[in-house]
Amino acid sequence: MPARARVHQVARRAEEVREPGEKFAGVRRILVARTEPLGPLVLSLPAVAALRGAYPSAWLGLLVRPSTAPLARLAGGVDQVIEDTADSNRLSSMLKAFRADLFVSMSAGGRIPWAAATARVRHRVGPGGRVYSALFERRVDERGAARDRHEVEVALAYAHRCGAAGGPACFPLVIPAAASESARVWLGEHGIRRPFVVIRPESGGASCPPWPAGHFVRLATLLAAEGVHIVFSIGPVDEATSRLLDAADLSARRMARFTGDLATLPALAQAASLVIGNGTGPLHLAAALGTPTLLLQPPSAAHGPARWGPYASNGYSLVPELSGGAATSGREEPERLRELMAGISPASALSSALAILDGRAPSP
Repeated sequence: MPARARVHQVARRAEEVREPGEKFAGVRRILVARTEPLGPLVLSLPAVAALRGAYPSAWLGLLVRPSTAPLARLAGGVDQVIEDTADSNRLSSMLKAFRADLFVSMSAGGRIPWAAATARVRHRVGPGGRVYSALFERRVDERGAARDRHEVEVALAYAHRCGAAGGPACFPLVIPAAASESARVWLGEHGIRRPFVVIRPESGGASCPPWPAGHFVRLATLLAAEGVHIVFSIGPVDEATSRLLDAADLSARRMARFTGDLATLPALAQAASLVIGNGTGPLHLAAALGTPTLLLQPPSAAHGPARWGPYASNGYSLVPELSGGAATSGREEPERLRELMAGISPASALSSALAILDGRAPSP
């Protein structure tokens, strides 16, 4: 059943310092842990940049999961990227070898903070209100505040607690020339010219309801009819979209499919005229690079635009409207959210996309 969709933009408040702290003295080596998927890592980069500004001469390392390490290595101001390991003994050894003076944990769970404590890191900063929070010298109680704060601002609270000053959010991503050239060659080989739209269908995680793959294929067909070139960015969980494209009419089957790795995806996103999707990681990456974005999101406090929308002036979320206008709670029945997402029509997404491509803000 069709649902009325509204356009949402994030209220950006990166300059606000809600969790202040003094700078730590004598810090020479900093390790920041962010071992969640791509989206949270991208949204923590302004916090990493703020820490770099607060401690300009310190050696700064990022502890990330292996799958996001290629993106972490594109972050300017980061001196070293360490890949997390499931082996706790090996992790403790790596942290001891790093010899951090300051450890900042933005990751969930107590395994990594315990390893930092075992490694005897002098200063440790992490979340409050957890069973392992006693391991931290300073804590950020983000649980209540996070309900009305974007993930960028939640991450920045950790930097502010370490003495970083407030200021505009900066995403210090540097795309290597080789990656840009690789993307340019790929686009040329597939006959893609601007304006072109990258469509990334995957959802924002197992608990985040997707926009149906058939809707993405229909949207691509409608955009192509308007003279817009289409690139489907196919991730590891996009099998449904691939099957639908394989079974679609000839024009859809011929649409370009980018299956490149995370080292090249940023260059493709940066070159695009617009990136549309349901998965937060690639969309946040595009927004961080300055590319216009359209993210299809549920009206959910846990996965909705207030917390996970594109953090950019040219980033928009398309959200199905609930009666009464309030976002659903975390207990909301998943089936209802899936039905609401399916109710966003491809025609509605097309209208928003064409407005963005024309340099206009889509209608609310």
